[in-house]
Amino acid sequence: MAESTVVGVDFPSRLPRVPSRRKAVYPTKPMRIYLYLIITFILIGGKALAKPVADRIGVTHVAGKYALTEKDYLNEGADALLKLGTRVIKLWCVNPSSDYPFHSQWPPVKTMADILKAPYFKKVFKKPFSTYVLEAFPVHTPVPGEGRYSEAEVRDAGEQMYEAARYLLTAYRRTNKTFIFQNWKGDWAAREKTDLAVDPTPEALAGMERWLNARQDGLDRAKREVGEKGVRVYHAAEVNLVKIGMEGRPSVTTDVLPKTRCDLYSYSAYDTLTDRELFKKAVAFIRSKAPDSRAFGENNVYIGEFGWPEMDFNPQEALQHVRNVVEASLEMDIPYMLYWELYCNEPRNGGAPKGSRPANDQCRGFWLIRPDGSFSPVYDYFKSLIK
Repeated sequence: MAESTVVGVDFPSRLPRVPSRRKAVYPTKPMRIYLYLIITFILIGGKALAKPVADRIGVTHVAGKYALTEKDYLNEGADALLKLGTRVIKLWCVNPSSDYPFHSQWPPVKTMADILKAPYFKKVFKKPFSTYVLEAFPVHTPVPGEGRYSEAEVRDAGEQMYEAARYLLTAYRRTNKTFIFQNWKGDWAAREKTDLAVDPTPEALAGMERWLNARQDGLDRAKREVGEKGVRVYHAAEVNLVKIGMEGRPSVTTDVLPKTRCDLYSYSAYDTLTDRELFKKAVAFIRSKAPDSRAFGENNVYIGEFGWPEMDFNPQEALQHVRNVVEASLEMDIPYMLYWELYCNEPRNGGAPKGSRPANDQCRGFWLIRPDGSFSPVYDYFKSLIK
């Protein structure tokens, strides 16, 4: 008799006959499958089975200083990440002509939806990724905030999110893909400049709260009208200066997140990634401030950005910091970890002359693949995890 085994428990595919004067009743095949799942759920402690690493570890591709093929730049990067084995990619939907310039002719765009409908994005959305994380803002205010957040900006943010989400929910139904919209480093966006010594004003923090909620409201309206038919679209709010919030200073984590209603919350983790225990405390701190969501419950915090410049330090140090984040994130059951990035976007030693490919030592080393085409130790580490 064929049997199934669940964590050391033998569960027969067909129950034995029980002596009775009545005719024995046997579970149907669907009922046997249902019982199997219930027993499995109990034996693993009531937790859902973890997603494969390939559906959790992702990589950003944007604004690199070099290209290695003649393909359009957006899809060159996407194909390189598919070769790595990941099915999660992070892209920017802000200014595509400067974010993905090589071998590309971008049409004029006025809205987030225009960018998503561009041929290069439609091509990348056909590739076998499971999740697309999209750094996206209204086109005319690419980094909103900085003390502004006018009512017009807030209203436009909600409308552009509604249009973009409605498009994805319609165009990619029944593809089983996931799309996550997010903002850029909320704690920097809430300041007039990227200066850690300057605290955001109460007015800027209140404006960010309205802006984030307007985006979520726009997405939720699209879902109510169109429905989610084999496609998932979510919205995340990103924070990046969590440590100072833990120390009692004003921050988006402490002053904005508790008043929002986002599906997910993203952590750009540079302020704690060199200290594994501090990183874990920071994630726990965000979780304590972020409201649970209907889609993800209490497990709705992911790592939206982490990395380390290999050429500013050394490859093994970069690898160690990355390992700290990944191992701690897997331990904490964090749904996504997004590495910065595929090709380095930051010059070093003056960079390369315009129009030429930089040498390795002309980049800071935020990369998986170097300008000479060689792989970093982090690439090999990710490859080993995904295999």
